[in-house]
Amino acid sequence: MKKGYYRVIVIVALLCLLVSCRSGSDSSAQMNGHGNHDIVSITLDCADLCIHHEKQQLAEMKFTRSEDIQIFLDASGKAKEIMGELDYGVYFYMNVRFSDGSDNRYVLNVDRDAGSTGLLVNVADSGRGFSIPERETALLRELIYTQSK
Repeated sequence: MKKGYYRVIVIVALLCLLVSCRSGSDSSAQMNGHGNHDIVSITLDCADLCIHHEKQQLAEMKFTRSEDIQIFLDASGKAKEIMGELDYGVYFYMNVRFSDGSDNRYVLNVDRDAGSTGLLVNVADSGRGFSIPERETALLRELIYTQSK
């Protein structure tokens, strides 16, 4: 009887470990999970919340420098999945262009408020969002709102 009990505990522990490893890796695949193709550009378009909160309409912003793209990748890689239903507006639509000419579209919510966290959602899977940590959001904020001037 004890052998069966221990076997069940080991199986449950392994399943828990497998699930936790899987959920941790999902966020990093948000932007760079496109095979071996590199990101060549990231374009941000001001959407409803951006239009509503900004005094002046922000022009389309295009990022092509590898240092800038790396900031977006780092933010995506450190983002954590938000559990439960999402209810969000859209600050920016983000288009990620790959070296093979394909692209992916995301919602990126980064406002001007210091201390806030960002939101990243793949438009193809709009019910699944990722919270971007405060530090990475601050780096994105600086990049985005410096570029928009």
